[in-house]
Amino acid sequence: MRGTPPDGIIAQVQHLPPAQNDEFLRVLHRIGHALGWTNTADALYHIGTGWTGDEAITMALYCAAQRPESYADTIRLGANLKTGDSDSVACIAGGIQAARLGLDAIPSEWRARIEDADYLRDLAARMADERRRVYEN
Repeated sequence: MRGTPPDGIIAQVQHLPPAQNDEFLRVLHRIGHALGWTNTADALYHIGTGWTGDEAITMALYCAAQRPESYADTIRLGANLKTGDSDSVACIAGGIQAARLGLDAIPSEWRARIEDADYLRDLAARMADERRRVYEN
C-alpha cells in the first residue's frame, strides 16, 4: 500500500474477496458519488454514519482520499464527524494512511505518546518477518 494513491486503494478494495458482499459494494459505490463534493460533511453523511463496518471502512477511505498527504488531517476529518462513529472512522483512516505514507507521516508528538510503543514496534517487526516468511518463500 505504501505510496498507493487513495483512489488506487479504493479500486484495490473493490476486488478483495471480503468486498464481494452486496451491501459493502453498495456502500463503497457511494464514495464515487461523494469524492467530488466540496462539503466533506455532506459527503461523509452520504456515505453513511460509520455504525457498521462497511460504512466505517468506506468513510475512512473517503477521509484518506480527501487528505491524501496528511496523516493528521485525515484523522481530524474522520474524528470530527457531526454524526456517527467518528472514533472508528478516524482509527481506520489512520491505519490506511500509515500503510500508505509510513510511520514517519504520523506527527512525532503523537508517536511519543503511544503507550507500550517499543513493544508494539517489536510486535510489528515480528509480524512483518512472519508475513515475509510465509508469503515470500
